Amino acid sequence: MARVTSDQDDLDMMLPIMFGFSIQSFFIFLIACIMIISVLPLLIIVVFLSLIILCKTIGYYMLTAREIRRLYSISKSPVITSFKELISGSDIIRVMGK
Repeated sequence: MARVTSDQDDLDMMLPIMFGFSIQSFFIFLIACIMIISVLPLLIIVVFLSLIILCKTIGYYMLTAREIRRLYSISKSPVITSFKELISGSDIIRVMGK
């Protein structure tokens, strides 16, 4: 119980700091992009195309990761079922002396 409480306390202390750091980093990135685009306006096209490619890649990754998780749980299911049956049948095995 002490370990869980300690981990929760660490999470409660670090989460606001990391969230603030993330927001600060995002705004620094946004300001840098605005400054670069103000100097090189044609960069908007490159950034826009890069964002489209990024969104399509993320979508493909999410679909693939979901399918891999599904296949993993399906392949793991017979092992878990066999283990549950073994545990539930252990009383009968002991009673029968086998």
